[in-house]
Amino acid sequence: MKSPVQYQGFWIRFCANIIDTAIGALFGWVLGLALNLFDLSVWGVLGIAILVGILFSMVYETIMVARYGGTIGKLLLRMKVISDTEMTYKTAFIRHISKYVSSITLGIGYLMVAWDEKKQGLHDKMAQTYVVEDTSSRITPTWRIISIVGAILAIVLYIAYITSIIVWSASSAIEASRNPLDPADPEADLQARCSSIFPQRHDICLTAYAEDPGLVKRTPEQREQHCVQMRTNDLRVSCYADLASARYDIAVCDALSGRHQKACQQQFEAVQSVRSSFEDAPREITGDLSDGKVTLSVQIDQECIPVRGNTVQNGQEVCITVTASGFQAGADGMHQYAIDSTLRREDGILMFTQRDIQENGRERLTNNKLEYTFTLTTNTIPPGTYRNELTVYDAIGKKAYLANQTIVIQTEQVEDQTQTLTVYKAFAGIAKDGTCEPREGHFFDDEIACFVVDAGNFSKDANGINHFDIDVRTYNESGDLIDNSQSVYEDDGRVVLRNGKLGDNHHIVSTLADFDLGKNVQELKVYDALDRRQVVVRFNFTLLKRPEPRETLNMVKLKIGVPGDTCEGDWDSFEYKAGSVDTLCFEPYVGGMVDDGTESVVFDMNIKIVDANGETIVDDKNIWEGEGTGYLENGYLFDYWIRTPVSKLSAGTYSATVVVYDKIGNTKGTITREFIVT
Repeated sequence: MKSPVQYQGFWIRFCANIIDTAIGALFGWVLGLALNLFDLSVWGVLGIAILVGILFSMVYETIMVARYGGTIGKLLLRMKVISDTEMTYKTAFIRHISKYVSSITLGIGYLMVAWDEKKQGLHDKMAQTYVVEDTSSRITPTWRIISIVGAILAIVLYIAYITSIIVWSASSAIEASRNPLDPADPEADLQARCSSIFPQRHDICLTAYAEDPGLVKRTPEQREQHCVQMRTNDLRVSCYADLASARYDIAVCDALSGRHQKACQQQFEAVQSVRSSFEDAPREITGDLSDGKVTLSVQIDQECIPVRGNTVQNGQEVCITVTASGFQAGADGMHQYAIDSTLRREDGILMFTQRDIQENGRERLTNNKLEYTFTLTTNTIPPGTYRNELTVYDAIGKKAYLANQTIVIQTEQVEDQTQTLTVYKAFAGIAKDGTCEPREGHFFDDEIACFVVDAGNFSKDANGINHFDIDVRTYNESGDLIDNSQSVYEDDGRVVLRNGKLGDNHHIVSTLADFDLGKNVQELKVYDALDRRQVVVRFNFTLLKRPEPRETLNMVKLKIGVPGDTCEGDWDSFEYKAGSVDTLCFEPYVGGMVDDGTESVVFDMNIKIVDANGETIVDDKNIWEGEGTGYLENGYLFDYWIRTPVSKLSAGTYSATVVVYDKIGNTKGTITREFIVT
């Protein structure tokens, strides 16, 4: 008597599919190694890999099902595929092809196995097949369980791996955006943050910080070192390929070897092929335009200033002016023209192409002559020598002016302070009365700082006028850009400088309350707006919160009297008749103040007068406006006093309280004394 057929459900068949997928992945890995032995483009490798993968899947499943009753995964799990009729190669082939139908139904064709009475998927129904338990299999139930557990374990490990990659990538990206590297030593900070026993996590971290502000200004050699530090082959290859694409140099891939070098070259060629796809077909040209000319200049303050030798600095806005004559007008007297520009490296590699860059190619040209200026941004172009292929096209007359212009882009020397702009002195300080009083090291958050760069050797225009400007950037301790002020002297930088020097008057003033507490860096870029010669100076300072003054001053005594050339009164007691005087003076005798090293002190004073009932009559604060300056004699401050109107005081006893603030030592002292009005 035959035992009943045991149809196999969704999950055990899913485990079998995991085993077969692992076999397919092994074949794909071997195929990839083999394809790297041939000189194929990335698109060629991709096309062959897809074609061979489809053929392998079809042949593998058709032969295994027709000859052995199932794929390796199914056989290991004691399953076989049967048919209503005899299992033939044709039936196995139809079943395999039908799986594509199960796939394009968003997988519903496979999910049917879960609820179908005979556990048939859509592809099983189309091929009239069933998946059943193979009771005659040599695979024991124990080995079947081991295979299932192995497949489940493989799924769990794969999900854990993918999840960890996603979590590491997301956390690294968030951390890199929120906490930039230490600008003082970004490389050391990068290594500390990305240290990990897991190579994948280490490399994901390095990739996340690739565009950190502290790293973007690195030299090509330093950027290549970033790739060397990668531990996983795939991310190292991608790093070198990105670097090669950024530098438009496939030779960067030569740092790798074998199949990794080939993979890097293929990725580079893929990027280049995309760039080349933007090249348009050439225009129809039947003749030449006359008097063609191209001039190169840089844009400064909305003006195009000619440069020498077609050499510009990386980051500058370049003006390209083209002129040509001989345009043909249409029946309506209007001319129609087009301008194309293609930039290539010396070795012919395409950087980019612009077609029809003119704003309006239809107008009436005077004397059939065109003069047109457009701009080229160089901040994304690596330093080097380039060929700019220009086409000025007469769309009516089918004539053109073709020009090849050489452009040399140099690295912007913002770090070099030995350029032709000379720095005679540079200091930071406190802004007072339009001047800058030097101070080093630290500021308080209630102060206004000033920064002086006395640069010289500025050039002059035809009228003898100097043109200068200053850009200001401020970074906090984390490297965040907290202030970026461009062209601070845009409206006031056209002056005649004495001896060609800025001096102390043209300084930068910053309200420190807007900055972050802690270490800060103020960067000033001073440049000659005529020829862009420049110099960068950085000031490091610590911003502190002003603490509350400590009550430590020695308030020895308080003189009360009538003001004259001095405060004429008494240190011990004082009284006067109501209405006899309009103003009193109060002179404290103070010890314990901190001087600046020359016995000079900075102070302020408050005074409060109350009557016998405790009612406030006078309450004046900051009488010296925070900037009282004086000199100590034998360590004491005196002969600096307060004038207070008292004409409204009636007869009675009053208390005067004077508070003295030491602005350098951040201390204060209080003294109270009574006086009598009769």
